[in-house]
Amino acid sequence: MKNRFIRDLLIQSATQYVDKLLEGESFSDEHLKILEKAFESEELSLKNGSIILPDNRKWSLITINREYIAQLGLYFSLKSSYPNARVVLEDKFMDIVVYQEDYVIAIEVKKSSKDVKVLLKGLLEVSRNPDIKIPDRGNDPLRKAKAILNLRPNEFWLASPETTEKFKIEFIEKGFTLQSYEVVHQVAS
Repeated sequence: MKNRFIRDLLIQSATQYVDKLLEGESFSDEHLKILEKAFESEELSLKNGSIILPDNRKWSLITINREYIAQLGLYFSLKSSYPNARVVLEDKFMDIVVYQEDYVIAIEVKKSSKDVKVLLKGLLEVSRNPDIKIPDRGNDPLRKAKAILNLRPNEFWLASPETTEKFKIEFIEKGFTLQSYEVVHQVAS
């Protein structure tokens, strides 16, 4: 084969990438089963190196990461749990938004519970009085605070492959407060 060296190099690189992707917290059995069903039912598909999402957007396998896998698992889990709701991927600067009549749940997914804790700490620091006039690029807590103020959801969830923490939101004069009401630990593979 004329291009065997390049092919072997690409396979080796892809193998190293997959090994790195699978390091760290395990994905929940539930989310992996749901993802498997999504591919079997063709709600998700693979084409030309991309995952094709239900709305026909493409996520390149080259850029796929732990957060995206957790996000897709949770998305399909929510579609099953809330069959009468509109569940949307990547909406209003949130990873997932659940619209059920006049009740809204905004969800942010991170690659690890450590990243969830960092975002939560930052969000709690800015939530009562976020400066909505300053740029939020590279400032995830401020971006999420602005998104919450814009979307005005009833709940905000922070998720990782390992846990989902659920918060009720109370809007106050210039910002909001978060009250944790449940932490769900996924069963890992």
